[in-house]
Amino acid sequence: MTSENNLKKILIYSIPGISSILISTLSILFFLKYFPSIKYANFILQHLFLTIGQGVFSLGLGRIASIKIQNLNRGNKKKIISTTIYTSFFLGIILSVLICLFFIFFIKKYSIFEITLSLLFGLIFSCIYQTCEDIGKGLGYVKVCSVSNIFFFNISISLPAFLMFIQPTNAIIIDYAFEVSVIVKFLTLFFFIKFLFKKKIISFKDIELKKIKNFFYPSIWFTIYAIFHQILYSLDKYFIKISLGASQLILFSLPQQLSQKLGILSQAVCSVILPKLSKNINNKDEILTANIYGVFYFLSIVLIIAIPFLEYVLYFFLENKYNYTITIIFKFFLLISFYNCISEIIINFYHAELQIKRDVKYITFSIVPFIIGLIICTKTKEILTFVILILIKDLILLIWRILSAKKFVKNFQLLIFQIIIFNILYINEIYKNYVSYFVFVILFLFFLIKNSNKDLILNYFSNSMK
Repeated sequence: MTSENNLKKILIYSIPGISSILISTLSILFFLKYFPSIKYANFILQHLFLTIGQGVFSLGLGRIASIKIQNLNRGNKKKIISTTIYTSFFLGIILSVLICLFFIFFIKKYSIFEITLSLLFGLIFSCIYQTCEDIGKGLGYVKVCSVSNIFFFNISISLPAFLMFIQPTNAIIIDYAFEVSVIVKFLTLFFFIKFLFKKKIISFKDIELKKIKNFFYPSIWFTIYAIFHQILYSLDKYFIKISLGASQLILFSLPQQLSQKLGILSQAVCSVILPKLSKNINNKDEILTANIYGVFYFLSIVLIIAIPFLEYVLYFFLENKYNYTITIIFKFFLLISFYNCISEIIINFYHAELQIKRDVKYITFSIVPFIIGLIICTKTKEILTFVILILIKDLILLIWRILSAKKFVKNFQLLIFQIIIFNILYINEIYKNYVSYFVFVILFLFFLIKNSNKDLILNYFSNSMK
């Protein structure tokens, strides 16, 4: 993969995600048409449970291994990778069983979905897959990781909706929708591991536990980060389900799910830059700056052009299920996803330096105010208050992260100023203050030209910068 330039790698990582936008959009329409609200809401929460478990119980082992192997020879790489995957396999099983038993015996009456055997297997597969995918990205298997990603995270979730479209009278599909998803996840994981064996990346004889003995300390911080991250980015859905009900959870989750597709670009960028930043190089500040500004400018221009037309697009797809509240929620979530795309690049910079505890500090200070905010939102009984709370939380976290990495980000003060201008123009568009919107668009474009870092961005994405 080394012969491909940075832009080509990013595009390859992005293709499955771009395809998933169409798949997700169609599947959501089918879910809304064929699935009862309660069933669909529980389906969403079951997959949310897998996402939380995947982030926490993978213990960051794959991410740590992908960083550690960058400066090693093939023999040592193979030993670290083999040991990491087998360790992840056994720990994934043990931790998944323990958490499911904990839910069954201690907090069953507070659970809002049933703990089943399929949920347990789905959690185990998700933990192991996370480790394998992180290692695959670290090795530069761009195409394989991209294809497996779309099957594991997108097709597995969307397939039940398409099956219902083909057989709309088959109620069995509704009852076993989650089981269908788990089967697709298992098959994806199976073929991914088979690929790694075929490439002779892992083997039974190369397991040496001493090779990953220094994983323990960074794993603690990766796990703490994952726990806190899931609280900040998943707890809101449980509050909404409990306080507002299944229909409001769907109204909240669907715009959020689709808007998160903006993250396709940042995830692709991070898949390319993490191995680079993990190496012993001297131009990490240039790599970080080029990627932050590249993503910031590209997404901001896309949103400025597209956001005025979003209402018409949603009306076309949703037809009689459309209401203007969906448009407002969708626009706010696109802005939130925009923040998170930039944040993710900075977070991956921490990961590459194995300094994840820096970001844990910011998240820790955010958790208590966020939970208090969620409690207040439940009292208002208004879904938009939840959305505004998330918007404020993610904007504050983004600015904190930029300031924490300021010595590696060129012209960081102007970047923050541009983010503020972009927020003002965006909110003016949401509330149809079009004169102010166009004034701030012109102001934003002026500072974009003034602070474009054009040469740095072009050098990086043309692969002149290694």
